[in-house]
Amino acid sequence: MNTPISIIVIFHNNEYFEQSINSIIPQLKNNDEIIIVNDNSNYKYNPLLKQLSQINNIQVISTCEVKGNRSHNRNIGAMHSQNPILAFVDGDIYFPENLFDSMRKQLCDQTYCAIYGNTYGHSGSTFTIDAILGINYLNQLFDSEKWKDLKKYSLLHDSREAKEKELLNGEFSWNYFYTSYCMVKRSAFNNAGQFDEGFSDWGAEDVDLGYRLAKFGRILYDNKLVAFHIPHEKNRHRNHITNRRNMYYMLNKYKASIFEIKIAYRKSQKLFRNLKSFYCTMGEIDVDILNTTPEPNCIYCNIISLKNKEGDIYYLNPEGTQEHLKLLGLALPFCNKFFQKAYLSYGIFLYPYPLAARIIQEFIRTSNEVYIKNEPMSYRVQWSSECIKTFNTSSPFASIYYTCKSLDDFTFKILNEEKLIYVTPAFEYYEDVHL
Repeated sequence: MNTPISIIVIFHNNEYFEQSINSIIPQLKNNDEIIIVNDNSNYKYNPLLKQLSQINNIQVISTCEVKGNRSHNRNIGAMHSQNPILAFVDGDIYFPENLFDSMRKQLCDQTYCAIYGNTYGHSGSTFTIDAILGINYLNQLFDSEKWKDLKKYSLLHDSREAKEKELLNGEFSWNYFYTSYCMVKRSAFNNAGQFDEGFSDWGAEDVDLGYRLAKFGRILYDNKLVAFHIPHEKNRHRNHITNRRNMYYMLNKYKASIFEIKIAYRKSQKLFRNLKSFYCTMGEIDVDILNTTPEPNCIYCNIISLKNKEGDIYYLNPEGTQEHLKLLGLALPFCNKFFQKAYLSYGIFLYPYPLAARIIQEFIRTSNEVYIKNEPMSYRVQWSSECIKTFNTSSPFASIYYTCKSLDDFTFKILNEEKLIYVTPAFEYYEDVHL
């Protein structure tokens, strides 16, 4: 069944864009179309874009009013498309033959709303790949007889291939829904609300769409699908920073623990297993909770317990109304130093210590002063070594900011007269999060 597809390609100064488009054109069936969305590219690409616009079934649309907004560009492409299946493609991807047809056929299964596959390549420049592997990457990639040889290099493999199948095709499949290329049913795309144009620069807008798409059908990861990234110069550090800011934007939208966990930890079945055990154990503990009436510019954190099965972070909003967040506190939807003071329950020390350290770190980011209620308790939980190790793993953003894994990263000063413990970091803190 050849249900027609609209392939929406976003383009911004992609040096080998012609090769990318030429790998798509032979795969078109009757009534398929390509829509190129040009995002303020250099004038030197105008002749190529004009040439492509003269080919049947190819439209070229230029977006001048908005620059660098990938969500906006994709939505514009979708608006100008006409087919019931949409494929979203970055302009730096090279496609082996029959890839789109394979995706199309699988998406005709009524249980699926979207499909994605592997993107082989490397985030560095062409020089980096050639120097490490001792090959001419582009020559091999663009040679119809040799490109398959690139599959043998482990450096080029997609990191998602190493993930557990339960994560990639289970309830958390949306976590790995990256739109370097993907295919989506238009009905699901529209029902999900399309791409959120509130995301800026690079990162997370595709995962956000995947989260919403998953409400309208299954998202299929097919590890047999392989396309190739065409290397180009990029500022990876800047991309990590914008991705982190976008992740906080997404957390602010949904205010759900799954997103703070996504910000704080690299996901694995072991992590989710230990999180489940953690919630069950803490949910049976009856401890006193903070019952302080919230003051303006203050935030309060109760631990997960018999009284708070999902945790409880509360504060006064600008209108003076008390609000509650069912979050652990690993990531908080607030800018740096949004609050003057933060108060945490002493029960934070019942948590596995790496988890407690990360929560304290996040309150230090969002508050000028952090205090723990000085109400010691003798009860403790003996966490397994596996649990401790799981919560001691690195963050997806470990390359751009320091991640606390130990309570030794803080100085605790007991203020007896106030029955408080004043917490300060023993490290320099530069991180900036804008919401």
